[in-house]
Amino acid sequence: MADLYRSALQARFAKAPQLPPLPAEDEEEDEAGDSIGSLPTGMGPPAAPSRTPRAVRKHTPNPAFTPISASGYFEQAIQVSVPQSDLDVRVYYTPPKFEDGTVIVCHHGAGYSGLTFACMAKEITDMSKGECGVLSYDARGHGKTKHIRSEESSTEENLDIDILTSDLVNLVQAVFTDPQAAPSLLVSYSGR
Repeated sequence: MADLYRSALQARFAKAPQLPPLPAEDEEEDEAGDSIGSLPTGMGPPAAPSRTPRAVRKHTPNPAFTPISASGYFEQAIQVSVPQSDLDVRVYYTPPKFEDGTVIVCHHGAGYSGLTFACMAKEITDMSKGECGVLSYDARGHGKTKHIRSEESSTEENLDIDILTSDLVNLVQAVFTDPQAAPSLLVSYSGR
């Protein structure tokens, strides 16, 4: 029975198309320089060729996605030195127009910046007619906040909640030296 099975398989292989010969060594070296990007991905047909070369094509930026400037939303955009945290913090601030006004401190989520609250800050100050001020800042490792010392700090990339909380407390103490003038409202979000 095994001989019969073997002869049947040999007959089938004889009818199969012949595979191309294996490449020679010098052809393998040529193939080594090829990039994987030139291989088909199996993700559908290739894109139709453009009539305009890539180098010549110009895309007009969508104005909805251009970065905003702090100038239209906050009165001040300043760097505040916070030595306790070894940070030079970028702060965006519109103070309240009244001495007993409320300051809302805004802390952004991961991957964002203090300008995340720009539109909200403008609306709050406009709607409250200056009774509320807004202070928003770039957290450690975000936006324009940098370490004071030029050498790398061991906590630079450590975004642990205890460190971020300490940074916030140290910043508030640096900005509002008078405890009576300390802000009374904190706004924050996680970005998740």
